[in-house]
Amino acid sequence: KFSYREQLADVALRPAERDQFARSIVNRLWYRFHGYGLVMRLDQMHAKNPPNHPELLEWLARDLIAHNYDLRRLMRGLVASQTYSRGSRWEKGEAPAPDLFAVANLRPLTPMQFGLSALLASNPDALPDDLPPDARDKQIERLEAEAQRTFGALIERPQDGLQINVSEALRLSNDEALLRLLGDKLVTRLLKSGDRRKQVETAVWTVLSRPPTEEEITVLGDYVARHTLGDADRERLAREARERREAVERARKRAVEIDKEIADLINRQRDAAVRSALGQTERYLVAAAELRLGAPGQATVDAVAARHGLDAGLLRRWHAYLGRPVGASAVVAPQAVEAVRKGLYTAKLNSVGGHKTVNGWGSDATPWFMANAAKEPVRLSTLTLPPRSVSTHPSPALAAAMGWRSPIAGTVKVAGQVTDIDPNCGNGVGWSVELLHDGGKQILASGVIDNGKAVTLDPATLPGLAAVKVHNGDLVSLVVDARDRDHACDSTHVELVITEAGDKGKKWDLTADVVDSIQAANPHADGQGNAAVWHFYAVGGGPAPVTPPTIPAGSVLARWSAAKPEELGKIAAEAQKVLLEAGPPAKDEANAALFRELTSASGPLFTGVDFSATLDADAKAKLIKWKTDLAEARRVAAQPLPEMGPAEDPAQQALRQMVWALLTGAEFRFNY
Repeated sequence: KFSYREQLADVALRPAERDQFARSIVNRLWYRFHGYGLVMRLDQMHAKNPPNHPELLEWLARDLIAHNYDLRRLMRGLVASQTYSRGSRWEKGEAPAPDLFAVANLRPLTPMQFGLSALLASNPDALPDDLPPDARDKQIERLEAEAQRTFGALIERPQDGLQINVSEALRLSNDEALLRLLGDKLVTRLLKSGDRRKQVETAVWTVLSRPPTEEEITVLGDYVARHTLGDADRERLAREARERREAVERARKRAVEIDKEIADLINRQRDAAVRSALGQTERYLVAAAELRLGAPGQATVDAVAARHGLDAGLLRRWHAYLGRPVGASAVVAPQAVEAVRKGLYTAKLNSVGGHKTVNGWGSDATPWFMANAAKEPVRLSTLTLPPRSVSTHPSPALAAAMGWRSPIAGTVKVAGQVTDIDPNCGNGVGWSVELLHDGGKQILASGVIDNGKAVTLDPATLPGLAAVKVHNGDLVSLVVDARDRDHACDSTHVELVITEAGDKGKKWDLTADVVDSIQAANPHADGQGNAAVWHFYAVGGGPAPVTPPTIPAGSVLARWSAAKPEELGKIAAEAQKVLLEAGPPAKDEANAALFRELTSASGPLFTGVDFSATLDADAKAKLIKWKTDLAEARRVAAQPLPEMGPAEDPAQQALRQMVWALLTGAEFRFNY
């Protein structure tokens, strides 16, 4: 029954008030067409801010009122005026002030205006003269939409005080993809004309909407002639491209070879160190027993290690491990997940690399966890994200982990795949599947992947994944780590599928559950309505440490932990014999689990050990040389491979350069 807007219109159109209303409309339209208002600023129209041409403003306002506020008539008058038709050049010294309107005020185009101008400048056939009016309108709408889509995100919308940033200017003058978009259609048209003068005239008319001067015809014609390659030049460029390609391919192959040599050297050193440590199991257990049985304060780790001729650091690790509980706790409690909580990624990664389908969590550098929701691969720098996939990347100090928090109590099977998706450099990744429970951590399976390779997490070949007993709240995690702290090119595609035992067991698929809603939460719900099931987090460094592992129940060390003092020596000798075998037989699951735990790179004895530091002098010198060679090989390998297809027509290359020069010098961004 009462409209404030209607009342405002009534007030504005009263005879005593309407002059101000009409003056405001006139001023805003004048600003729109001339780039500078009769009153500046537009919203400061009052007695203390007089117009620069008061008689003109009053006359236009009275005329607008007299003709019943006919805006079309007003706009026709403005654009047909001598003021509007004036050029922007001033040949006699410094140009007059903008409020005199003696010359046209230059102003930047909007992204859509710039894009439409550029599209038409590069392809005049896009808007033929003989199109019927309806078809012409539809074509203009289509071109405007294409211009806004292509340039809307690249160009800042003009406003008062606009300052163009460097990245925008460089993109418009140096971005080859953008220049090809703008110029290739025109180049194709120019190639149809064999006459050099005609080519230059067509290009200048199309881009600058004016005929070329004789000087421009000479300069641009000479430019095309100078840059048109002969047969000898084409053969030379093809030979150089072939040689560069061969050099890059050799470097990539050599980088893989050096990576493998370094990994083999470190692995041999690690195996030797592990074998040596296990060969002294009895001595370490005897020393640990002395620490356990000695009077408080009388037996220190350093003193006992020195007395037995043992490494104090390794004895300290043995002593800490042997002090852990035996077997997994039967109490259902979320301590394992709480231990991971501080490592959860909290920062979101949005539209990574400008791709709206690529989002995730983590650091802008590393570590991170990302999903590609697109149905096609996405290229990011040197790597390619597979379609409908999730991927991760560790840092030198932090492993990247994906965890499934069990919403059930029972037995599950773990399957999946781990793939190094950036083969251009690096030395591959380490991986492990871990069970975190109230009692600690158990390594279900682990290994390494060479650069660009993959491993299938198959329960048939990895027995530790076949029948995993879980309580409600336990966490099954897939951990990806940098090998030897080298995290270069360690982007890794991961698949993780958890299946409950039984014919009708439930199934949890990491990719299916999170690829379309990666940023919904962390922890993320599963596809069955259970909240906080999937965890994306970092391990090591800053995050809270994982509780040390328990000693597998039924193993030889579990017996040692529970034995009487007089029995410790005998069981210690038995433990060394068990661990020195090629690996406990699979049927002895308790000792097999113990062997995996103790020999794991992330186990209680060897976590964080830098095996390269234990190399002898000759091996260290060899390692230093390999790393120097590797750095050079990676530098060369990172270069893009030159195209080896048929060479482009030299005339086409030269014409494209001429068109690009015209486009980048056309000053579409007037006055900036």
